[in-house]
Amino acid sequence: MSIKVPMDPRLMSDGMPGRTPEGQFSKLISCTLIPEGHIRGAYKHNNKLYAITGAMYGPPGGMQAAYAQLLVPLEQYDGQIYTYNEKSATDIRGGQFYTGIKVRCNGTWFVLGEEQLQFVPGERDSRFDVPEQLILF
Repeated sequence: MSIKVPMDPRLMSDGMPGRTPEGQFSKLISCTLIPEGHIRGAYKHNNKLYAITGAMYGPPGGMQAAYAQLLVPLEQYDGQIYTYNEKSATDIRGGQFYTGIKVRCNGTWFVLGEEQLQFVPGERDSRFDVPEQLILF
């Protein structure tokens, strides 16, 4: 079961203007790369790293949820470790499917842990506001 976490809705859009210090969710979705043993990048939330494993799109426009799974450094993981192919042949538990799968991110090996988050649109976060340029003339 995943925990819902409200996020600035601009982080969930494909065309967010300005800067997003930790990246846009849509650029980090890694469900198509996990079978190959790597992810597009990690998203940092509350001093923990997460892999964005998927998303749900729909009205009223854009991403309605981004699904994330905790990244545990390989040397710190104490459970059973699998490749995607090993897991898909033996495990059909649905929501916990990715747990225990080994992935690489920027040259570092991780294992997808049990903790799952579901990022959903919430209130705007002023940290992502871009000051308007002053008109000089």
